[in-house]
Amino acid sequence: MAAIASDYRRGLQQLLPPGPALPREDGAWLTRLLDTFAQELARIDARALRLIEELDPRTALELLPDWERICGLPDACSGTIAVTVPERRAAILAKLTSRGGQSIAYLTTLAAALGYSVAISEFRPLRAGFHSGDRCGGNAVAFAFRVDVMPAGAGPAVSGAIGAAPFETDFRAGAARAGDRLRSFGTSSLECVIRRVRPAHTTTIFAYPDAPVAAWSFDFTE
Repeated sequence: MAAIASDYRRGLQQLLPPGPALPREDGAWLTRLLDTFAQELARIDARALRLIEELDPRTALELLPDWERICGLPDACSGTIAVTVPERRAAILAKLTSRGGQSIAYLTTLAAALGYSVAISEFRPLRAGFHSGDRCGGNAVAFAFRVDVMPAGAGPAVSGAIGAAPFETDFRAGAARAGDRLRSFGTSSLECVIRRVRPAHTTTIFAYPDAPVAAWSFDFTE
């Protein structure tokens, strides 16, 4: 911002008529006065650049409450779950980009917009024509599907995805603010959203990796 202020000061000096009555040396009374004007112009310049970031919900910070008001958030699924800045941004983007649907492709894209990589599989009840080794079950499984939530980066890349880790969200300078948790865990928002849009007659089963990889470890033996 200091560099921008100095540019504005030089621009203001170039607008002055020449002559000894209007000094341009550093420390001169007129230079100090122009510095005051230049700093305010630089501040307005920086705020205008920040406004460009605020116009995109993926980078908005100060206007997040306005984006949430426009999108009707928080709702039943994001209520107390989308509390950090990245989570709130993901909820807004999912609301803005959602077109509706109940297909596997739609549910997968919806999960990706929330920052999760998932694989969805359906089941079939035992019928004639099954082969040895095929999964089988009762009639109830015909109305069930499973959502496997995969580790970050394990699934295919989806355009527009936030890219948050499926099981944890870390505090990041510039993306979070005072009061946000240093680290949060869970996929409650994903489960809520999928259960809300799934076909009414279906049952959803969520599956997670058995052994999550530790983010850090300590050795107290030495």
